[in-house]
Amino acid sequence: MFSNICVWMWGVAAAWMMLELRVVPLWVALVQAATTLPLLLFGLPFGALADLFNRRRILIVTQCWMGGAAILQGVLALAGLINASLLLVITFAYGCGVALRNPTYHATVPQLVPREYMAAALGLNAVGMNISRILGPLIAGPLIIWGGPQAAFLFIVLMSAISLWLLVFWKSGHEDSKRRPSSFLESLRGGLAYAFESRPFRANLLRIGLFCCAASGLPALLPLIAHDIERGDASTFSVLFAAMGVGAVLSMTFMHHLRARFTNDQLEIAGALAHTLAMAALWLSRSQAVVVVAMIFAGFAWIVVANSITIAVQIIVPNDIRARGMAIYQMSLMGGLSVGAALWGQLATLSSVHASVALSGICAPLGLALAMLAMRPRPSDDTGVSS
Repeated sequence: MFSNICVWMWGVAAAWMMLELRVVPLWVALVQAATTLPLLLFGLPFGALADLFNRRRILIVTQCWMGGAAILQGVLALAGLINASLLLVITFAYGCGVALRNPTYHATVPQLVPREYMAAALGLNAVGMNISRILGPLIAGPLIIWGGPQAAFLFIVLMSAISLWLLVFWKSGHEDSKRRPSSFLESLRGGLAYAFESRPFRANLLRIGLFCCAASGLPALLPLIAHDIERGDASTFSVLFAAMGVGAVLSMTFMHHLRARFTNDQLEIAGALAHTLAMAALWLSRSQAVVVVAMIFAGFAWIVVANSITIAVQIIVPNDIRARGMAIYQMSLMGGLSVGAALWGQLATLSSVHASVALSGICAPLGLALAMLAMRPRPSDDTGVSS
């Protein structure tokens, strides 16, 4: 929880700092790209490491790395030595820590519960992650107003220290060392072989990648949306970011009932269309109240799509390559976010922020539908999960 709060605080503080340095849509959108790009570049190697070594120790190392990046960012900001390019470089370094932490953490959770309870456990874990998605921005906003973005970065250092202390004294579940690959290269080959051989897995990679690429205009350009609202400031940005988290948490409370009544395909299409409606509201209104409601709706819709695909992948991937499988999945997800952030940021620079966000909303269901048509399930696909 503490580590996830740090990640969301970093996203808010870095985006707002970039807005203060350069009010250019492309540069603001590149903050999200810098955070997510490491998961695209290093996701598989880091996932291979997570299946090769003790996962608790890896989590400790990543927390130290992320805390160190926060210290560097805060000190440079206090000294007035930060610029837009350096901010992106340090954000990329922080993202490298997240890239190693995420597949390790995702692989650790399923080993704590039996397979029949995995969907419920993953849902509960997602609730915790999305609560941090609310708390992170709500903590970062007042800190930025009080002491600037550097205050938020230094607070991240404190939260990272607490997270590190919890990891040091945490006793993880038993890890089956007999099923670990014998070398790093063998681990890489095993992950790639599974990705190429499993058609259902590749179908879900395509779905999450295209959806995130199309829908990424909203999180990438959210600082500029907040800035355009009347009397918009850092607190407005943090409230909008938190509102999206509220929608995500609300969606998790209903996911069990929704999954009992609808198939994954139906949930994913409905979620993508709901996301489009939320983007339409953002395009039509500059009222803070309307935008907040639209952000809650967007957060709800986004998690309906993402959670449906993620649960399908978690159940499909075998335990002995789970970290590598989830790393490849994260590569597709974050790759879509990175490419989409640059794309929609450039479009906003050439046209307008709200036009870019509106087009992003239109493309989200189209991208998902295209992925479904391109990778239709076959009778021989024996995943046990419809997605």
